[in-house]
Amino acid sequence: MHLAHLAMLYGLRGDATDAWTLIAELQTRAGTGHRGIVTATAVATAYWGFGDSDKVIEYLNHAYEARDVNLILVPFSRHFAKLRSDPRFTELRGRLRVAWSPAILPAVARRGSSPH
Repeated sequence: MHLAHLAMLYGLRGDATDAWTLIAELQTRAGTGHRGIVTATAVATAYWGFGDSDKVIEYLNHAYEARDVNLILVPFSRHFAKLRSDPRFTELRGRLRVAWSPAILPAVARRGSSPH
């Protein structure tokens, strides 16, 4: 997940060349024998740095299909907070059957937890 976070940070700071290089590496690893190491949730995290909601949702759906265990943390992750109002994200959260309440977030923040 470290490469995904680095790609996200590059995207957030506008360093497209380095971000795309890491995203390509993540996609290559996710499509080969590294499935347990590079997950679709990691690729979604990388795309979030560009604010590309369509790609983020696409990879989160891939994560759902692959039964990626990291996906269960996504609804609570501050990285994906802006997606909470997106109907596609709401639908995905419904498929996950995650009990959701914005009141949960302060408790997660107090613990210092960073799911992603």
